[in-house]
Amino acid sequence: MSLKKSVQKNDEIHRRRKRRRSKMLEEEISKTEARLLDANWSPECKDDFEKLVFQSPLSSMAWLGYTAFHLARGEVEAGRSVMERALRRIPFTEEQEIQNIWFSYINLECSFGGASSLESILQRFLKHNDKFPALVHLLKVFERCRKFEDANCIGQMIVKKHKHLPSAWISYGNFLYSTERADEARQLLQDSAKHLQKHDQIAVTIQFAKAELKCGFSEHGIMLFEKLVASFPTRTDLWSVYADAVIKIGDNAQTSELFERILSLNIPEKKLQFLIKKQEEFKNRNIR
Repeated sequence: MSLKKSVQKNDEIHRRRKRRRSKMLEEEISKTEARLLDANWSPECKDDFEKLVFQSPLSSMAWLGYTAFHLARGEVEAGRSVMERALRRIPFTEEQEIQNIWFSYINLECSFGGASSLESILQRFLKHNDKFPALVHLLKVFERCRKFEDANCIGQMIVKKHKHLPSAWISYGNFLYSTERADEARQLLQDSAKHLQKHDQIAVTIQFAKAELKCGFSEHGIMLFEKLVASFPTRTDLWSVYADAVIKIGDNAQTSELFERILSLNIPEKKLQFLIKKQEEFKNRNIR
């Protein structure tokens, strides 16, 4: 056999092998795709998860499932490794997916890491994520993990970076009330007035008043509502919110007294119709 024919034969063998490997790979991918589309199929081993993240590399759920697989077996370092791979693989243009990974990574460190590893991942997160929704979510993550000092730091960061957003003050305030730091929350409300426009300050004050009542500080909550209606005595929307909040704490006597005040206001009856209806509904619910 001539050298030329020998080379041609070897090339043909190589092409056949390549086609065979390609076909086998296609069949394997097809099988994987079929399993991924099967609602009854779930990954059971490391190889299954590797195929899953290969098939869906931009899916945070695939990476998080892989991490959970390791954590369930006490393999924390392997879980961290999967998180790091996900952060490298998912581009920042996939904002929601990458944030899912960051939040889960922080959760992992809250549950299994120490102070230094948590601080490290937190600083990395904050380099890329200082938008308001991300910070609020992080505040809730720390609160859920009972990392209250870390949560407090994030709350302070929220109102510093987003001081002109009413929801920034409300989010931090809700955290302070939920962790029995009402005095700090009251100071926070005063601070918010320095940065918010008047209509935004009203919205924030309403939420703080509701939080006071919810936490059992009726006197403080009522005082805040009274300041609002004293400043805007003809705003029926404020009176309505005030009435709803008092109804919610179950003080029927105070609610009845409040409705009497509302209906005696110097406001056209047409504008009071919905409040009259609210009063009737309240009476009907409390008829013994």
